[in-house]
Amino acid sequence: MDKTPKELVDELREFIKYKASLKGMTLTQLLAKVSEVYPARKPDVNNYSGKIRRGTLSIMEFFEICDILGLKFKFADED
Repeated sequence: MDKTPKELVDELREFIKYKASLKGMTLTQLLAKVSEVYPARKPDVNNYSGKIRRGTLSIMEFFEICDILGLKFKFADED
């Protein structure tokens, strides 16, 4: 059975937290780093955390998080 959007959002949040922990950071520390690296966008740590939890994170915000974590994102066709 396919996952619901809520389940996918929860899975993404846990994945981000896990990857941050591998870099020695909490989710809050990761999001603070995003704010530091991308100051022109003025991201707010609490706002990012809430967006991740609600599933309303923008693509740009997602890519900023991936950049800090050293992750690349690839699109792939489903088999």
